[in-house]
Amino acid sequence: MRNLCSAFESLRLPVEPMGYIIGPRFIRYKVKPILDKGSTAQPQAGYVSVDVPRDNNEPLTLGKVWRIGAKNRPQSVVAFPMGMAIDGSIFWADLTDPNMTGILVGGASGSGKSVFLRSAVIGLALNASPENIRITLIDPKRVSFTDLEGLPHLAGSVVMDDDSAIKTLERLIDEMEQRYRRFEENKVQDIGRFNQESNPIPHHVVIIDEYGDLMVHKDKKAYLEKSVQRLGQKGRAAGIHIILATQRPDAKVVTPIIKANLVLKVALKVATASNSSIILDQSGAEYLIGMGDMLIAGNLYLERLQGPLVTGTEIGMAMSGRPDTIP
Repeated sequence: MRNLCSAFESLRLPVEPMGYIIGPRFIRYKVKPILDKGSTAQPQAGYVSVDVPRDNNEPLTLGKVWRIGAKNRPQSVVAFPMGMAIDGSIFWADLTDPNMTGILVGGASGSGKSVFLRSAVIGLALNASPENIRITLIDPKRVSFTDLEGLPHLAGSVVMDDDSAIKTLERLIDEMEQRYRRFEENKVQDIGRFNQESNPIPHHVVIIDEYGDLMVHKDKKAYLEKSVQRLGQKGRAAGIHIILATQRPDAKVVTPIIKANLVLKVALKVATASNSSIILDQSGAEYLIGMGDMLIAGNLYLERLQGPLVTGTEIGMAMSGRPDTIP
C-alpha cells in the first residue's frame, strides 16, 4: 500500500489508503484521491481500486465455489456458479434470466476458456437432474469434453464436426418450434408456466467450444449465424439456451448478429484491446492474467471474476446424476 501511495504521489496525485480486500488471486488495494476544496469542486465519496496479483494463489475449485455460493444460488434448473469476485462473493449464471439467457465467451489460447465451459457443464449437471436439463456439447477441437461422454445429462454424443453441428442446431430449432406449438395448445407463454400445468419438459443447453472452427466455409457460416440468431431470439421462453465460445474474438467470428443474441458477455484474457472491445464493447480484457481471470458484462455492470477448476471429484458427482451432492 505504501508503494502504491508513493507511486500516485510521484505523479502529483496524492491519495490516502482506504483498505484492501484479499481475493483468490488478487489483492484489491483501495485508495481515495485527496482533493483540494474549492468553490466549484467538492470531494465525493468513493475510491480507486488497484488489483495486484498475489504471490501465492489459492486453488479455487468448483466444489469450493459451490459451497461458498450456496446461500445465493438461484432457484433455477439452468444455473451454475461462474466464479468468485475479489470480495469473495460468488456470481451465478441463471439462463432463465433475460440478462443471461445466452452467453458469449471469448479468450485466447491458454486463457481458461475450455476450463470455463467444463465448469459450466458440470455446474449445470450438479444443479439439476437429467430429467430437468439436457446438454448438447459441440467440440470441433475434439479434446475439451472427451471425459464427459458418460454424463447422464447429455442429449447425445459429443458433436465434433461442422456438418453434425449444423444438423444438431437444426434439430434444436425444430424442437424449439415444437415446444412453441405445445405452449399454444396449452395457452401458456413459456416453459416455466407449461411445466407448472403439464408434464414437465427439460431445459436444453447447447455448449459450443470453438465456434470459429465451424465457420470455415461461407455457406456454413451464414447458416450457423442464422441458427444462433433464431435460438437466441426465441430460445429462452422455450427453455433452449446457448453458451458459445471462441478463441478468435474478431469481427469475422463475433459478428453483430452473434453479439446481439448472446446477451451475457464473458472475456478471458485476449491478445489485443480490439479483441476485448469486440466481446465487451470496451478494452480491459487484454490486461487479464489468464487461467480463468475474466471480465463479465452485457446488461450487467462490469465485474471481474476468477473462474473455478473442475476436479475429478465434481465430475464423479455429476456422473452419478444426482444434484446437490457436493459435501
